[in-house]
Amino acid sequence: MDLMNYLLPLFFPIVGAIIAIIHNRWKQHTGVQALETFLMWQIALGLGLGLMLGGLGHLLTPDKVAESIGWPTGSPFQREVGMWDFFMGFVGLLCLKFRNEGFWTATIIGCGLFSFAAGVWPCI
Repeated sequence: MDLMNYLLPLFFPIVGAIIAIIHNRWKQHTGVQALETFLMWQIALGLGLGLMLGGLGHLLTPDKVAESIGWPTGSPFQREVGMWDFFMGFVGLLCLKFRNEGFWTATIIGCGLFSFAAGVWPCI
């Protein structure tokens, strides 16, 4: 596995952190307001764009992704996972528009539980 496979998942969270720092300094946010801004950009970019990119991988190059994660090629599960990742990423991006606590919480719980289950279930 090459270095890019390890670094690519960090790209959007790092960009989100940089934008949050710039946003906080520009708006002079401190304390809880600064933390909320940071979380907003992490949900939108780190989670949202990250999931959308992962979803596109499952949808556009399913056999390559299947091989890289140890699954058989040609399986229809790629489309399901790709659609889930892409559209949950879209929901993450919507957190920029819908800034209420309930929308963020639902987004984090949905993505978190699926990611945990997808990572842990095969190991049981």
